[in-house]
Amino acid sequence: MTDLSADYAAADIAFVTPTWGGDFERFQLLRDSMVAMGLGTVPHYAVVQTEDLSRFRSGAAGPHYLSTAEVLPEGVEQRRQRFVHSTPNRRLQVLKRSAYKRFGWFADANYYGWHTQQLVKLAMAQHLPHRVLITLDSDVIFTRPVPASAYARDGRVVLFEEPDVITRRLDSPGWYGHACTLFGLPWPREPGERFVNYVTHPFVFDRATLLDMLAAIETRHQCDWWQALLAQPLGAWSEFMTYGVYVSQVLNAAGVWTERASLACRWLDTPEERAHAATAIQAAFDDPAVRYLTIQADHHQHFCIEDYAPLVRSVLAARAE
Repeated sequence: MTDLSADYAAADIAFVTPTWGGDFERFQLLRDSMVAMGLGTVPHYAVVQTEDLSRFRSGAAGPHYLSTAEVLPEGVEQRRQRFVHSTPNRRLQVLKRSAYKRFGWFADANYYGWHTQQLVKLAMAQHLPHRVLITLDSDVIFTRPVPASAYARDGRVVLFEEPDVITRRLDSPGWYGHACTLFGLPWPREPGERFVNYVTHPFVFDRATLLDMLAAIETRHQCDWWQALLAQPLGAWSEFMTYGVYVSQVLNAAGVWTERASLACRWLDTPEERAHAATAIQAAFDDPAVRYLTIQADHHQHFCIEDYAPLVRSVLAARAE
């Protein structure tokens, strides 16, 4: 990567993407964008559900492909695979997760889906030597080259955030409140109180800080860190929010600088944007402030990877000329 500060070497920085078979084509598009923007040789670890690993290894060259069996705690992977094998139908998997969330039925459902991808992002700190881990979901696209200094410089890493203010009294904590509770901190609930959204794409972890956070969770809750997280209600916690609250409130923002995530990342996720996808995609590539475009597919509205991948690849090809 270009523009490294004296505090970091090229080998200190790596990208991490947890993914699965359903995002295979999106991951190929992510890789196409990284190569087009000169990031194809930066270490990139793709952690794939074990049953999907062979398919991904036949796809884009360049990433280091790992299985969830190599990364997740053994107890998590065992229950994840048990759920997959007992419920191979995707629609039934979703129904069981809903039943677990509402009634507590089918407990193995807590070990499948995006929750395990959240655990992967945290667990990678225990498996990799790199100092800075940049997580990319499969639906992220690079719209321009990004220097290393955008992620880490002068001994600090960036913490992307979106500050906000509560507009009505909250009766339940939400992701931010659950993160506060996890560390024994009060959570804001009254109108006018400030909170921060750390759920951003991409997201940057300082590996040493992340390891310290996992240890702090284990010390406070007297169990493995992943057990403490999965003990929370399904869908009630976020890995990014947990790290953001830990860094900002427990560590008082030591070792980070903050930036508004929305300045560099454009989202394509509304019905209006999907109806004019070509215009929205071109606008993201043309805006010099935008470095990333996150395109969320919506199968219910028949907006899938096949609808926009040719548009993205045509812009990438034009930029390469």
